[in-house]
Amino acid sequence: DIPRLMEAMSDDHIYQQSVVHSSSGSLASILLTGNGMYKQWKTEEAYLDNFTNSYGYNESVYDFGYCTVAQILMGYDEILQYGNKNKAYYNDGRNPCILDETYKEYMDELLNVTETLVNWDYVVLVDQTKRMAIEEARKETIYALANAY
Repeated sequence: DIPRLMEAMSDDHIYQQSVVHSSSGSLASILLTGNGMYKQWKTEEAYLDNFTNSYGYNESVYDFGYCTVAQILMGYDEILQYGNKNKAYYNDGRNPCILDETYKEYMDELLNVTETLVNWDYVVLVDQTKRMAIEEARKETIYALANAY
């Protein structure tokens, strides 16, 4: 996870948020699936805190990152639902907000507390370098950039 590494090395000069996916990692697929690190980052090192969910249970919360690109860029995602009941995203079984109701509630509360306008000095969108060598993949990335971002 290069964004987190850069933040750690920056001596608090870089603040980042990221949506990372462990499989294809293309910009187009991240738009469809969102974050894909639920299983990879449910570790002791990624433990954040305990959070009391809407059922009154005190659950462990891990730092999976933001669940969707919209959450990062706009500070909210009005179509994201726990369980993906509205099928707004392709559920590949890896998005923490789709799989973990407590994490979805935690992120909703975090985003509501920080309701200030989202401002970025820079937005870096990264696609896999090897995809740019394949014309069809390059076209997919250009299409995603032109139509979604």
